[in-house]
Amino acid sequence: MAKKKTKEEIEVNTLNYTALSWCMLNGYKIYPKPMPACKGRGECNQYKIVIERAGKKRIGEKVYSYIECQNKIWKIYDTLYSKQKNKTH
Repeated sequence: MAKKKTKEEIEVNTLNYTALSWCMLNGYKIYPKPMPACKGRGECNQYKIVIERAGKKRIGEKVYSYIECQNKIWKIYDTLYSKQKNKTH
């Protein structure tokens, strides 16, 4: 019997918003960048992740689907926040 395919979902929790707030207050901007061939989200499902801080922009090499990209962005916010939190303790 074939497995039923489940729909991908964006995973968000309360800690994500705390991490997002800290990152924004500290100058981080993290967002998806559509691949050049894309003509809008409806027709695009290939994104790279951009991280900006203090005028410096880094674009990741890996290509994600929209949902994967959003989940990875939340994980990056959490990672940056956790590193800072660990330094202060």
